[in-house]
Amino acid sequence: MTEMVTIPREEYDRLRATAEDLADLQSYDRAKARLAAGEDELIPADYANRLLNGESALRVYRDLRGLTRLHWPKNRA
Repeated sequence: MTEMVTIPREEYDRLRATAEDLADLQSYDRAKARLAAGEDELIPADYANRLLNGESALRVYRDLRGLTRLHWPKNRA
């Protein structure tokens, strides 16, 4: 048999908001852990905007890392 609990709508809404806040905090903690472990990286807004505007990802990431085509090996397979 399933037990039921009745609570005021205001309390239900507060509990849902609290659960959503907790989920957001957990996502934030996971993202910070990935950054700290070197599994992820932040991209400055101007570079992200270039990507969103359709500029070549290769060009954007080379600029971000300060690389030119001269840094690439000639005989890459």
